[in-house]
Amino acid sequence: MNLGIDLGSSNTLVATLTKDRTPIIIPDNLDKNAETTPSAIIIDNNKVIVGSLAKNIYQAYPDKNLYTFFKRHFGSYIPLGLTQQQLPIFSETLASIMLKKVVYDAKLFINEDINKIVVTVPSHYNDLQRRSVIEAARLANVQLTSLLDEPIAAALYYIGENNALNQELILIYDLGGGTFDLSVLTKNGEQIHVVAKGGINNIGGEEFDQIIINKIKQVYYRTFGITIKDSIYNNNLLKILAEECKITINQTNQGLEKWFYFDNRFFRVYFDIKEYNTFALEIIRKTEECVKDTLKKLGLSLPDINQIILIGGASNSKLLYEYWQKQINTAFQKIIYHQPLTSVSKGAAIYANSFSNDQEASKSNLDLKNVSSYNIAIKTKESREPELIIHKNTPLPVSGKKIYALDTRARRTELELCQYLDSKEFTQPLGIISIENSSISRESSIELVIENKVDGTVGIKIFNPHSGAPLKFDFINNDSEAKYDFVQQKSLIDSLFINNLVD
Repeated sequence: MNLGIDLGSSNTLVATLTKDRTPIIIPDNLDKNAETTPSAIIIDNNKVIVGSLAKNIYQAYPDKNLYTFFKRHFGSYIPLGLTQQQLPIFSETLASIMLKKVVYDAKLFINEDINKIVVTVPSHYNDLQRRSVIEAARLANVQLTSLLDEPIAAALYYIGENNALNQELILIYDLGGGTFDLSVLTKNGEQIHVVAKGGINNIGGEEFDQIIINKIKQVYYRTFGITIKDSIYNNNLLKILAEECKITINQTNQGLEKWFYFDNRFFRVYFDIKEYNTFALEIIRKTEECVKDTLKKLGLSLPDINQIILIGGASNSKLLYEYWQKQINTAFQKIIYHQPLTSVSKGAAIYANSFSNDQEASKSNLDLKNVSSYNIAIKTKESREPELIIHKNTPLPVSGKKIYALDTRARRTELELCQYLDSKEFTQPLGIISIENSSISRESSIELVIENKVDGTVGIKIFNPHSGAPLKFDFINNDSEAKYDFVQQKSLIDSLFINNLVD
């Protein structure tokens, strides 16, 4: 059995292929009618409650801390909470719990050994975020075969069901619970070419939820003259109720009246559809700006796109569909919903099944041509601007190299590795490459090779520029990572019982 896992901000899904190679969703073990497992977790001593069960238990025990949207914190290595024993809990810890849970569901459902597992990630994830997902799999004892970009996974599933798409430019528009992703791709025979990628890390369904939350808080203050108490219970309850209201409004595109109960007070809120749409359109326009900017850098514009495929839970909105319908020429362009909630996991299952069953092999037989998500650069102490090594949207895998002089005034030479979309807006530091000068004999320079791998992660090699011999170096991640201890987190994960089941 091979699995594709969509590790989502709001929901996590796992899929596999039947014997006739049809992708199917593996249901939640506790609810055979549920295709999704909410990415929600409660940790209580050595017990962990995951998914819809966690949300239900939270209603009865509001003093518990309900962890949601932890995917947004990948790459930060900042604790999101503490156990009763005061051990830190990281986004990687929580993600590993989700992986263990859905893999366990798959084993019970299929009753076969698992050979290959592909986990999807947003296409614009940087190296730190991608390595967080790899770390979560490592914590969960999941033998990860590959990472796969979410829009590309959706495209694999869509193209697999629609063969007559040769030479068409397809835009995968993925608005999920916590992130916005886009990929522009085309199909040529059996080859799928990713032309460009883009996205926004902090835009997704959570931003639409916040519109609802702000309205509830506003009405409460206007009614009672005080604010809703800032507590774990109230904050988590606001998130749950806001998501329920948002789903109703997005599917009907109509106003909604609802009663709420906070801090021993009942109050009524009417969500005016025009007011909601005003704020929602601001979010949608930001995604449009990202789409147009990505196309512009390719020398393209929206009329060049043949099909826009809407995926991700937050894209399942009448307002969003109608918005994009107005942006295109419906005579020769199409807006398509293609199973927005399940297409990513099903595409990941198709990709997982493309690998041979040889445990030593890690090459897919699918002819998938991907591109780099970021510019990759080096900062030295002397350089004001990052020195570009690998350009964004370059076909993967790709390597770049540069000769650097050693800093003979210091004991060590340090180079900062970073990624960015636009260096004038934000540069993401990945870590410091540190070389002991005395270990390089009499050489005055080094050859630095940076590789952007097929899975989007970044590799580093350093050589003697004259002999070609590899040289030793240290790679120092950001300071916050010092709080993260793999052995400690692994011991914590192994001590937990998920939904009272023993794996």
